[in-house]
Amino acid sequence: FFFSSRRRHTRFRNVTGVQTCALPIFARIRLAAGLMAQRDPAATSAANRIGEEIARLDELIDKILDVSRLESGTTAFDREPLELRSLLEAILVDAHFEAAQLGKTLESRLTDGPLGVIGDRYWISAAIENVVRNALKHTPEGSQVLVTLESARREGTRVAILGVSDTGHGLAESRSEE
Repeated sequence: FFFSSRRRHTRFRNVTGVQTCALPIFARIRLAAGLMAQRDPAATSAANRIGEEIARLDELIDKILDVSRLESGTTAFDREPLELRSLLEAILVDAHFEAAQLGKTLESRLTDGPLGVIGDRYWISAAIENVVRNALKHTPEGSQVLVTLESARREGTRVAILGVSDTGHGLAESRSEE
């Protein structure tokens, strides 16, 4: 088992062959970048960039493995009561920072008060974060991304409606149902 603390919550998970191979490679690259920065202070910026890219690659491998587990049906979902508004607010704190770094504006209009749902905290957070980050990534610089959360009644049941809108190119019509 591999202990991962990068995620918002700590969890144990099986290590697949991909991660088993990638972890030592990433550790060696990080070590080499650190040594490079120690020996040549002018290389600190490059070493930091290398570290950021390794973190991105590691995150990408995690996402690929998550999708693989979802598609294979080996993922178990933990159904628990969640307060969606506060979960979304926590995601938006990081997203506001990312938006500013990208020269974009992130606005939010969230329902007043708590909004309870039942679901898996990790997967709901990951899905929301993915949609918000994709909107930030694909909307033009100087543009705005709007995140909305509201409560509505559908067929006598209270539901949460989360919206993310941007001015990016969007999905091709053929992929919009995926």
